[in-house]
Amino acid sequence: MVENFGESYHHIGTHAGTLQPLWPGGQTDASASGPGWIDLRHPDHPEAGTLGVYVVFPLFLLAVTPAQGSTVWYHLTPLGPERIQLEIVGLYPPEAAADADAMARDQATLFAIHQEDMAACERVQAGLRSPDAILGPLSPLEAGVARFREWVAAS
Repeated sequence: MVENFGESYHHIGTHAGTLQPLWPGGQTDASASGPGWIDLRHPDHPEAGTLGVYVVFPLFLLAVTPAQGSTVWYHLTPLGPERIQLEIVGLYPPEAAADADAMARDQATLFAIHQEDMAACERVQAGLRSPDAILGPLSPLEAGVARFREWVAAS
């Protein structure tokens, strides 16, 4: 989940109909990241604004959309080597939170996006269980994944 969250390269396939039209995975920049965190910048969308993705290792994840005035916090609790409990907490300005229809739309959108992510993460985990699994080379668009792996190796 942390690796998936810390790169947007997968928007191209996994989120082709949801996130890719707004924040194309091939146009992200993780150069502001450091050894213990990911600062992933997305291009500005004319209507949706920007999307900032922030990860502080090992498990602090935020998605920030300043144009909407919202932040989504992903509270992860490890349950074992391959399982987590995920609580998604939306943080909105009071006037936005008071709009029940808008909140229902945001909730449905987040649910759809995370259903896409869960399917992809499950396939990755299944592949990693293979005795022949090896980690392949990473794209420059997966710089956040590389930083996380370096952090894990050093911990």
